[in-house]
Amino acid sequence: MSHGIFATVVIPLAGALALSQQAAVRNAPSPVFSADIDDSSSELRPHIERFAADRGSLLRTYNLEGSPARTTRLRGFYRDWLGRLERIPFENLSRDGQVDYVLLRLYLERELHRLDFAERQREEIADLVPFAPTVLSLVEAKRGLEPPDPARAAGALDQLASTVETLRRSLETPSRSDSSPQADHRRRVLAARAADYVATLRDAVRSWAGFYLGYDPVFTWWAEQPYRRADAALEAYGNFLRQRLAGLRALASDSESAGTPRPSELRWRRAAAARPGETDDIIGDPIGRESLVAELRFELIPYSPEELLALAESQFAWCESELRRASRQMGFGEDWKQALEKVKTMYVGPGRQPQLIGDLAREAEAFLDAHALITVPSLARETWRMEMMSPERQLINPFFTGGEVIRISFPTNTMSHEKNS
Repeated sequence: MSHGIFATVVIPLAGALALSQQAAVRNAPSPVFSADIDDSSSELRPHIERFAADRGSLLRTYNLEGSPARTTRLRGFYRDWLGRLERIPFENLSRDGQVDYVLLRLYLERELHRLDFAERQREEIADLVPFAPTVLSLVEAKRGLEPPDPARAAGALDQLASTVETLRRSLETPSRSDSSPQADHRRRVLAARAADYVATLRDAVRSWAGFYLGYDPVFTWWAEQPYRRADAALEAYGNFLRQRLAGLRALASDSESAGTPRPSELRWRRAAAARPGETDDIIGDPIGRESLVAELRFELIPYSPEELLALAESQFAWCESELRRASRQMGFGEDWKQALEKVKTMYVGPGRQPQLIGDLAREAEAFLDAHALITVPSLARETWRMEMMSPERQLINPFFTGGEVIRISFPTNTMSHEKNS
């Protein structure tokens, strides 16, 4: 799971909160800065800063997802922090402190839930990656500063390659007792998940071997050839899972796989497997109702999934009535779909999309200023900018995205005529 909430909730708290009540009195900001500097106070600030620093250090050290050592260490870390929070008298905190207390507690509970969820997900694909413990043991030994036994390491790599190759052959003609669409989709989901994990494990093996190959002459003599075989077997097996079992495109081949290894750019390799204009390479991996309810609770959303769907339906009904109203104004009567098709043809010419986005941004700024809705700092006006969205990114986000950087989605010369038109 991604850790985006840490960047959007916990870190801004540490960066935006001001000093404690006593420190704020001693170091009151100059009036010239008070208008645009957050001088609120929170007793939780030093706790949050310590938590963020310690967590970052742990994640950089225990950086292999799926490692039991990583899961155990993070679980203990989050539980320890929950214990620390429980020893803080909530009722004695300022309002800012109480808000930060609640947010930090929710974050810790969410991370513990996600650790458990990720563990269950890996258990579901254990049969597809039975060699994972071998990889994990090699990587964990290096993290623990244990000197490698070159001959034993070579044997482990050679056995790893044999295990992976045998497993791939056994799966080439799978027996499918249940051929229902639901079961077939489930198999694709698990295969795609396993393929991603194989890529992660391969990345870990390459980083581990790259620490010794070329630097340790004895290790290089023993392990270079077994490493190359294991790396090729992992690459082939990962692509087999993606292509044959999940029905996806193979990851881009790495021309350096047979040479001195380096940490691979996993995110790039995954993106390279996408086909601009196609959706075949997108397989959803549902988290299930239980986890969805938990995520809603962590976001302080007081609705069940069913209630949210009902709200969405009512909002969609309103949108549809507005579509019909606009359709009548355009002369298409009640056929709002035809009106929508007309709108699709009302686009700017090739190469003019950035100018349009710029005009829309300036129009938005003028609207905010005219109606005094929010204050737009002069630095924000100065530093926002535009970038073009890659064809791969357009697979999952066909429009533009906002923020400090507005990324523009527009057809490129790599797309087919059908997709461009």
